[in-house]
Amino acid sequence: MQDEICLIVAGLHDDGCARRAAMALTGVHGVLATRASHASGMVAVSYDPAELVPAMLVERLEKAGFTLADTAVDIE
Repeated sequence: MQDEICLIVAGLHDDGCARRAAMALTGVHGVLATRASHASGMVAVSYDPAELVPAMLVERLEKAGFTLADTAVDIE
């Protein structure tokens, strides 16, 4: 099974920031794919819900220096 969530991330000023945010999540166990866009300020993550919960993604991004909005969008 696979779920997808879009996280609204502050500080995605350019493509380099977007890549850095996506790479911060790439190594997380259970993450299947990431896409980040500085234009939308969002990071989309496909993940295995049996392996992780979205709070783990937020924690990893915050450790990488990003600030997240209080909302996220689940995509099914």
